[in-house]
Order: sequence, then structure tokens, then C-alpha cells
Amino acid sequence: MMQLGQDFMFSAARKLPSAKGTPLHGHKYRLRVVVKGNLNEDGMITESATVRKIVKDIVLKKLDGSYLNDYFKVPTLENVTKWIWDELYDLNLMEVVLWENPELFVRITPDEKRKK
Repeated sequence: MMQLGQDFMFSAARKLPSAKGTPLHGHKYRLRVVVKGNLNEDGMITESATVRKIVKDIVLKKLDGSYLNDYFKVPTLENVTKWIWDELYDLNLMEVVLWENPELFVRITPDEKRKK
């Protein structure tokens, strides 16, 4: 079994309902998507361009430049990461990691999260 990972960047704004006094603010998020699999006849797990296109079409087109409150009742880092995992579940995921800054991230692996 091997793993193939790709990182993506997107920017979004949010207002956390529970963070009283915290103003509307934005983050430059870093997303890591790691898929698993065995080598195919071409010597790859999967085409990295395929993973990139799926992540762009499903996640980045929706969230990049967005106001996360339009999509999430409570746009916490945890809720956004869970949504990304669920949306990309069919990619044979090994992990999804989402950073909202260089020091704070949420990581989901198959043992920790199953699709609804």
C-alpha cells in the first residue's frame, strides 16, 4: 500500500457564532489530501492530475473566496474538515488535513471518520 498526497491553498472568511466579540475574519487555509492504493500498471496509485481536478471542482470552487457561514451553520475548522472528508470520500482517502494557520490544524483519517 502506498500513499499519494497533494496540498492546496484557499482563502475564506467566517464568523464563529460562539466566539463572542470575535469579528468577521479570514484565513488562508492549507488543505492536504492523501489517497492510498496499490501501484497500477502505469506505476502510479492514481493520476495526481485527477486528484487535483476533483479537489478543485468539489472543494476549492465552492470554498475559495467564500464566506463559510453561507455553507456551514458553525464554520469551525473541525466542521469544514469533516465536510471536505465527506465530499472526497470516494477518492480512497488516507487522510485529510486542514490548517487555518501554520500552527493550528485538524486531521481526519479512516479510523477517526466514517462517511455518514
